[in-house]
Amino acid sequence: MQRKLIILLATFFVVLTAGVAAAQVAASDGTSVLSFLGFDTATTTAPVADSTLAKSEVIFEADRPIEVEETVEVAKPIVDEPQKPISDAVDPEVAVDKVLDEDTTAPILKITSPADGAEVDDEFVVFRGTTEPGATVHAGDWKADVNAEGGWAIKLRLKPGRNLASFVAMDAAGNRSEASITIVYMTRQITFSAHQKYQASDAAVPANRYYGTATPGAKIFVASEFGTGSTRANESGEWDVTVKFPEAPNAVPFRVVVESSDGGRAVFEMVAYRQDIKVEFTAKQKLGTNPENWDVFWGTGQPGTKITARSEYGGSSAEVNADGGWEMKVRFEAPAGTTFPVTIADTSGHSKVFEFTNPQRDEVAFTANQKYGSCGEEVPFDVFWGTGQPGTTVWVGSPYGGGTTTVSENGSWEMRVEFPEAPVGKTFEVVIEGNGGRKVFTFTNNRG
Repeated sequence: MQRKLIILLATFFVVLTAGVAAAQVAASDGTSVLSFLGFDTATTTAPVADSTLAKSEVIFEADRPIEVEETVEVAKPIVDEPQKPISDAVDPEVAVDKVLDEDTTAPILKITSPADGAEVDDEFVVFRGTTEPGATVHAGDWKADVNAEGGWAIKLRLKPGRNLASFVAMDAAGNRSEASITIVYMTRQITFSAHQKYQASDAAVPANRYYGTATPGAKIFVASEFGTGSTRANESGEWDVTVKFPEAPNAVPFRVVVESSDGGRAVFEMVAYRQDIKVEFTAKQKLGTNPENWDVFWGTGQPGTKITARSEYGGSSAEVNADGGWEMKVRFEAPAGTTFPVTIADTSGHSKVFEFTNPQRDEVAFTANQKYGSCGEEVPFDVFWGTGQPGTTVWVGSPYGGGTTTVSENGSWEMRVEFPEAPVGKTFEVVIEGNGGRKVFTFTNNRG
């Protein structure tokens, strides 16, 4: 029994020693992995000629040969497929996790405003929506702003009529989704209008400003024989353009035509007063004294400039014409017997002072006269005349008609009075009053 136990122990030790030797071979070659009696060992690419197990049997001799019930064969090298180095091996669990973690889901893309089919009257519209946080949103070549929560917004320009707005969302894995809506840009109908800022120009290079309204985007043309210009109505339907007329003649009016591509048209008249033409300022007085309280002044000046007349009792103004001449009639409210200065000046600072006298006038007595006394016309009438204090009023009254007039500066007056309601054959009184005087006449409608 003891011998048998020794043999068994020796056999176990031989096997154990063989396992250790196999492990050492694996450490030096390392070409394949095997399971040998619960140990990890290795094989070479060629059959083992002098096996570790044989060496073990030589080292541990027994009284009699060891009877081995089971034979352990050393595995043959694997030569069908070359084996990858251990460092290149793929862990199956890691590979599965990688497949499970791969993102293949497209980001959800929504357009929240404006509504599909919406009608707008603005050329530029801000589109808003939501998508997966971290994704990007594009509309053609334009990229939207996307916040951390996935909200996005982008401003696009529309064309008049129906517009198809399409958007694409793409996440970091390259998954993409699309969304689109239709939106209608209703252009506002704005009535054409045109205005000219100045009637004339005295600039070194004559110019004028034209402005108004038209359909948004409409082309505006300004044309004349001596200069042209163009512009477009903006988004609000407003337009404004300055046009130069470098070839315009001096002080000769010419036409300027404004037209728009939406059918509008307007015509203006323009005058250029060239600065290269110099005319000396002069002023003259026609009367100096006039009981009718007015005078006439005239002279020369730079074409297009303004001439003014000023006094304590009244004034007036005139514009120098294309030939450099001017003239004006000035009325005064001066009391009789008054003499006062009248200053004539131009816009360049030139001036001249004159005197005007409203002479003292004798009191004019009131008189009245009747021309006919009767009338057979379909609408009966009569004529009355006389004298009175200049500027006073004369009244004519009757049961069937009347009127008023003002005594002239020379103290005379005249008035025609109709009596459409006077009965045929009727004689009635006509009363005339003025300047404190009164006179009564009779009139007869003798229409047959």
